[in-house]
Amino acid sequence: MRTLIIVSHPDIAASSTQSFLAATAALESDNELVALDELPAAGRHELWDKVVTADRIILQFPLYWYSAPASLWAWLDEEWTDRHVSVGRDATLSGKDLALVVTTGHPDAAFRVGGLEKVSLDELMAPFWALARKAGMVVVPAVYINDFAHQDDQERTQTYIRYRQLLSMRHPGAPEEMAAWFAQRAAALGDELIATELTDRDDDLGQLRGVVGDLRRGSDD
Repeated sequence: MRTLIIVSHPDIAASSTQSFLAATAALESDNELVALDELPAAGRHELWDKVVTADRIILQFPLYWYSAPASLWAWLDEEWTDRHVSVGRDATLSGKDLALVVTTGHPDAAFRVGGLEKVSLDELMAPFWALARKAGMVVVPAVYINDFAHQDDQERTQTYIRYRQLLSMRHPGAPEEMAAWFAQRAAALGDELIATELTDRDDDLGQLRGVVGDLRRGSDD
């Protein structure tokens, strides 16, 4: 599966969250990360060629005024034209996956009924889901990363795992695929970031399964 990660961020170099995600993405093969704001005008147009050859397209950005930064919307307006997104024409995007990775500065509870923002992130991202449906794309559940700066080690480990699964799993979140994913990657994960969280090598797999249990119960961010 070839994955294209398009990052829209006005100051990506200063973002610890984006640095964390970029380092994590570098551990997976067959994906490419493109910083939209760093592309020249010609490069922004040529980015469409990468979209055409990708199987999964990830739009990754911080939440700006309840939506995406202006650079992402400008690129969508320029390139995601009716010719490309209308099923029944050239169907360029039909059958491709669309996923979102959205970072915010608020804790999870802010985006719940009765929370600070009084609206869920899924509701705020509805325009992207509508765009995907219009293009005949497959919507992949979004990864929301809330208040990364204040996440503890366990929370960052969960963020790391969920992001890697988005880059490598055909159906992220599917229990059977998650079990297979952990079985295949437990050793590799022990050699990477997660090794700092799991100090006893013999207990690695058991603790990984504990993280899976937390994810299945919906305790992830």
